[in-house]
Parts: sequence; structure tokens; C-alpha cells
Amino acid sequence: MNLTKLTLAVVASALAFAATPSHAANKAEIAHDEKRVVQAATKECNGDTGDGVGTTAYLGNLVGVGPVTIVLAQSNGCAGGQAARVWLWVFFADGNASQANQPPNSLESLEFSGDQIVVKSIEVGPEDSPNFPSHLTQLVYKVAGRKLTLASSRFLAIKKE
Repeated sequence: MNLTKLTLAVVASALAFAATPSHAANKAEIAHDEKRVVQAATKECNGDTGDGVGTTAYLGNLVGVGPVTIVLAQSNGCAGGQAARVWLWVFFADGNASQANQPPNSLESLEFSGDQIVVKSIEVGPEDSPNFPSHLTQLVYKVAGRKLTLASSRFLAIKKE
């Protein structure tokens, strides 16, 4: 009886291990990915990132893609501008990456949902000044052909400060 329980436990453990992603980014890989995004942001800002570039990494799994690292970077005062600038990148397990074709204006939240990356962002509405966005918007990104693209957006609410 104990041998049966042990065998079942070993089989269950093996199945659980097989179901986990085969590649999870480690701290060094995440730091390297963040550095790549900062370098790209600095280049896009013509070397002037204002207050610098801050990054945040999110690890997740996308159905049909596998394990990914999302790096979001933000800079205030890019190339002498006043409004914040945001970059959104996906890094694949093989080291390749893709920058979002339309990044969010800001980040309120980010989650992985099936084959999608769902971002809630405060976007600039028609009546907003570029420096004072107020439209809470849900942006849905998908990876298509190894490219991170904005698949849809949906207005959620006006956010008042």
C-alpha cells in the first residue's frame, strides 16, 4: 500500500514538473532584458531621458508562445519633452524580443490571460492635455508572428485625480 502511494506521488510530481515551463528567466536574464530596453529608450530619446528610465519586469506564460518576460520602461522628459514616455517589450525564452507597436501611456496594472497581455492604462482622451491623461483604458496585446501588437482597446472610465 505504501509503495502504491509512493509511486503515485512520484508520478504526480513528474507530471507537475513536466507541466511547468521549461525556461523561466533568472535574475541575470531579466537584468539583461531591462538593460536592452533602457538602451533602446535612450537611443529613441536622443540620449536625453530626462529623469532617467525606470523599468519593471513581469514574468508569465502566453498560450501558444510559452514563457515570456514583459519589460515596461518609463521616462519623464524624453528628448526634452514634458510628457512621460513608455516602452513595452516582450522577451521570449530564446532571447529574441519585440517592442509593442503602440505602447500604453502609463501602467495601472498588467496581467497575463491566455494568449493575451492585458494592460490597464491612463490614456489621453480627446479633452485632455497631453500631460494630464484621464481615460482609464484596457489595452489588450497579443504576440502574432513574434511581434507584440495592440489587439484591442476599451475605454473603462474617467479617472479623476
